Amino acid sequence: MGQCDQGLDCGEQQETVVMTSVVYRHGARTSVVRAYPTDPNRNNSLWELGLGQLTPQDRALSHEAGAGRNHPPVLVIWRGTAPSGGKKHQLQDHGFFWRFSHEAGAGRNHPPVFVIWRGTAPSGGKKHQLQDHGGLTRYSSSRQTADDGEIKARISLGEEMHFELGSWLRRRYSNLLPATYNLRDIYVLSTDLDRTLMSAESNLAGLYPSTDPTSPLRAQPVPIRSRPARDDDLIGGGKPCPRLYQLMRLVLSSPGVDCIRKNFDTDFQYIRLHMGVDNVGIIEACLLQDVLTQVHNMTLPEWTEGLDRMRLESLMNFVVGVLPSATREIQRLNSGNLIGELINHMVQKRNNSLSPNREMFMYSAHDITLSGIQMALGVYEAYPIPFAAAVLIELLVDQQQKYYVKVFYRNSTEHEPYLLTLPKCSSSCPLDTFIQLTRDLIPQDWKKECELRSTDKELKLRMPNIGKDTQLV
Repeated sequence: MGQCDQGLDCGEQQETVVMTSVVYRHGARTSVVRAYPTDPNRNNSLWELGLGQLTPQDRALSHEAGAGRNHPPVLVIWRGTAPSGGKKHQLQDHGFFWRFSHEAGAGRNHPPVFVIWRGTAPSGGKKHQLQDHGGLTRYSSSRQTADDGEIKARISLGEEMHFELGSWLRRRYSNLLPATYNLRDIYVLSTDLDRTLMSAESNLAGLYPSTDPTSPLRAQPVPIRSRPARDDDLIGGGKPCPRLYQLMRLVLSSPGVDCIRKNFDTDFQYIRLHMGVDNVGIIEACLLQDVLTQVHNMTLPEWTEGLDRMRLESLMNFVVGVLPSATREIQRLNSGNLIGELINHMVQKRNNSLSPNREMFMYSAHDITLSGIQMALGVYEAYPIPFAAAVLIELLVDQQQKYYVKVFYRNSTEHEPYLLTLPKCSSSCPLDTFIQLTRDLIPQDWKKECELRSTDKELKLRMPNIGKDTQLV
């Protein structure tokens, strides 16, 4: 698909992207909650990394048999000491090529050293193509080997997801963002958690690979900013907001949500019985769904076969996507500061007052950050936000110097991102119209608006019946 098809350069109005803001969810992670009492995987070594960390994964690479020999088309080699277990393939950087030391087995016809190149190998000799995939490096070799053992690599699935996303962003914005890092081009902000910081690092490794073939570094260092959770009123939602908590409490006690509770009562009883816990409600069931996620490649207990996982997923999506944005005021307090910052950057870019005059703003955040933006803009489609999903908000200018906003959503590597259309606007939304449509979302004084101003009883009379129109009731 060309740049015109992706909305990057041309079209009938000859629009050109002059700035983009990328808000993404971190990569695949371990559970954020401790295992339940009857969890057979509660002592699995995976959890030793800690709760909410990017997911490590042992990946077996298949071998192809050919002409009486097992030919591994792909090997995995590490840039440092190989993880314990499996075969060790040590990689060393020697300027224009990588030198790969291979452990020879008894009776095996293995040369102790291969020489492989980062790009196309010079003419002559065997060609070994090298590709960088973040925490590991893969190369394909034409050499046959009698080794029929299985090679396993322990990699971070979350890091790999974001390295892929960063590489995709490099291809998409190659005409916008220079290949060499400069502080005037990009600003990166992350929530203050390991999984978001490490996702940002991996993403930037894909976005800014080394441009110097003689450098020992495989990626250009790029600074990542973060704020302590208690001060984050932009992308993490950690800064206290009493008014928001009050509104959320009332939403959870609304008649519509009560109906959802009753509709799931049988599910809750089944979960309570098998988990070995006393209390299971909407929130607890969603946390269980997090523990049961199959991305960790663990065997699920037999009792989970009696669960309707799609039903639980729809409940979790309601809790993560709908409840945190249930009313316009909640959207304003949850997502208004971020949307306001994105708009300020676009206005300053148009007015030539953005300093530094950056091309990209990047935010490493969470599923509720992305669903909050989509709900506030009226483009949320009630589907779960996958790991490493991204919302792209692009500012474009046409030949008449008119500015437009396009919003894209990337939730898969299998297809191009979706172009989203805001209600009451076109897919290429004039900047001034975009500002007008979101004006009521932007807090004038967020801290003051977070103060308690009404009793629960007074607010309850004005609260909509959240959940009454959902398919969960």
